[in-house]
Amino acid sequence: MERPGSRGTALFLSISLTISGIAWFIIGKAKEEGKAGLDWRGIAKLLKTPSQIILLTACFVLAMTRIGYLAGSILYLFLTFLWVSHFRLWAAIGLAILIGVGSWYFFQKILVIQLPAMGVWVF
Repeated sequence: MERPGSRGTALFLSISLTISGIAWFIIGKAKEEGKAGLDWRGIAKLLKTPSQIILLTACFVLAMTRIGYLAGSILYLFLTFLWVSHFRLWAAIGLAILIGVGSWYFFQKILVIQLPAMGVWVF
C-alpha cells in the first residue's frame, strides 16, 4: 500500500453515497405515491444503469493499481460502452482505445501527472 486508505476511502464514499441516494429515492417515491404500495420492479428497472456504472467503477478503482491506468481505463470504457450504453462491438472498442489513450496522454504527458503503471505500460 503506497498511500494508506486511498482506495478504501473512495470505495467507502461511493458505496455510502449510493446507499444514501437510493434511500432518498425510495422515500421520495413513497411520498409521491401516498400510502399506496411501491412499484419495486419499476424502482429496480430505474436503478439498473446506475448500479452497472457503480459496479464497473468500483472494479476499475480496485484494479487500477494492478493493471495500470492505460489498460484499466481502456477496459473500463469498453465495458461501459458495451454493457451500459449498448454500443456496437467495434464502436465500443474504437472509442475505448481512442478515449483511453487520449486521456492517458493528456494526464501523463501534458499535465505530467504520475498515473499507476504496470510493467510494460511504463512509457
